Amino acid sequence: MQLLNKKFIIGLLGFILGFYTSGLANSHASNGIDTIFLSTDVMTVVIFEESISFYNVGSTDFGFEHAGNKFILYAKTSEAGVSSLFLESGDGVFQALIAYKAAPSKLLYDFRANPKRIQTLQSKNLKPENKPKEATSPTTLKKEKDQATHEKLELVQQDKQRYRSLGTKENDLLLLISSIRVDQEAIYLKLVMENQSSMDYEIDLVTFEIESKQKGFGPGGENTRAMKILESQAPSIVEKEAFATLLYALPSFAGGNGEHLKITLREKKGSRTMSVSVPFQVIRKAKTI
Repeated sequence: MQLLNKKFIIGLLGFILGFYTSGLANSHASNGIDTIFLSTDVMTVVIFEESISFYNVGSTDFGFEHAGNKFILYAKTSEAGVSSLFLESGDGVFQALIAYKAAPSKLLYDFRANPKRIQTLQSKNLKPENKPKEATSPTTLKKEKDQATHEKLELVQQDKQRYRSLGTKENDLLLLISSIRVDQEAIYLKLVMENQSSMDYEIDLVTFEIESKQKGFGPGGENTRAMKILESQAPSIVEKEAFATLLYALPSFAGGNGEHLKITLREKKGSRTMSVSVPFQVIRKAKTI
């Protein structure tokens, strides 16, 4: 993908609209213009250093979502032809071709300044010939996995979904489950907390437990198992009369119909404990990411 000066925008637009057809993908690739392959099953993410101020996908065969410095792309149909892509970020315009491919080998295009950022996300849909042939060290694999989890939590942050029936309100505090996403590796949660009181809420501890109501287990017949947190992006204090977003990634777990994911927040300088339970039948039906 090339970074072009703004003064060439008009010329580039005329060139793209006049000459990009399905037969030009190979010829333009040889001239240094990337082709981004998109699937109907998974999304491809393009990230820039600055917010995207202008975009042009060029064809209704491709869908997209725009959020700040991120541009998310996917193919609506396997019959999609080659089209042009223009994205303006900061003082530059990024140019590429987009085309359908059943299993793209690259799902993340990161054009921020840090050259050490992981450039690809792992996908279960990759064909064997597109997978790395050389052995990768366990340390590198862990870094790539952690980076993928981090990037997906950033995408969940943009979700507008809200489960109105999943939440609790007490002691002038409101805790809602705003979004749930899943993949083969993790469960991604977005929580929204509103502090309607005149005192800050300082979070001391957040726990996640698999709760199963069965006879003969614990007080009230409950059997609980703790879940570790893979990554969290959450403030330590929810200020008075303010909102806060809390993001968490947990290990993937397909609980049964009688099981719940119990989320508990404990206050550091007080006793206002918040707790909400999410049925696993809801988590199992969550959208993939």
